[in-house]
Amino acid sequence: EAIDLRARLAVAKRPAVLKLLALTGLALLGPFAANTYLGVLLGSALGVTGAPLAGVLMIFGLMGFGGSLFGGYGADHWPRERFIAVILAVLIAAFALLSIGPLWGGFWGGAALIIGLSLWGLFGWAFPITQQARLVSLDPPLAPITLSLNTSTLYLGAAIGSALGGFTIRQWSIGAVGWIAAASELAALAYLVTTDARLTFARSPRAERIPCPEEKPAEAAAA
Repeated sequence: EAIDLRARLAVAKRPAVLKLLALTGLALLGPFAANTYLGVLLGSALGVTGAPLAGVLMIFGLMGFGGSLFGGYGADHWPRERFIAVILAVLIAAFALLSIGPLWGGFWGGAALIIGLSLWGLFGWAFPITQQARLVSLDPPLAPITLSLNTSTLYLGAAIGSALGGFTIRQWSIGAVGWIAAASELAALAYLVTTDARLTFARSPRAERIPCPEEKPAEAAAA
């Protein structure tokens, strides 16, 4: 049965859902600010084109595949909010390396770029899996709606992130994209820390289900 727009908006307005969607949007700004212009960045910093560039991107893709598996494992075995905090912290360092590499140049600059790309692939692709698990745990029967809202937010974050990357290049340089991406992840981490009390009081590796606003506590229902 098709879900109408009114039902989707009703779910989107729930504070718990809105909080997670906002984090998705913030966290996706940095990756797409850098990803959209990654080929230009690598060509400018490393001077690689053609087959060597394809090889570097293949490493990034393989790390992304590993990141999806890593994210699935982490979402099932570790406190999800803390895991996402670690992911965002690593991404801050990874994106910073994308700007540090071109500044250093030479062997160490190239090494910094490769390390940054590898960390980005591994931890960046772990984020969507873990975030989706958090959304499903809010209210499993509503997962089709919450996940579709998350996908829409992802596309919005990708569009804004790409525009942010273009603005950065126009205002400064291609080398500044990494700094802007790192700043975006720092904003996402600050948002997570200030909005999620379970970063301090996590009692279980799995995120607890957050009741929907319309639901009554089990004790009240029993009474």
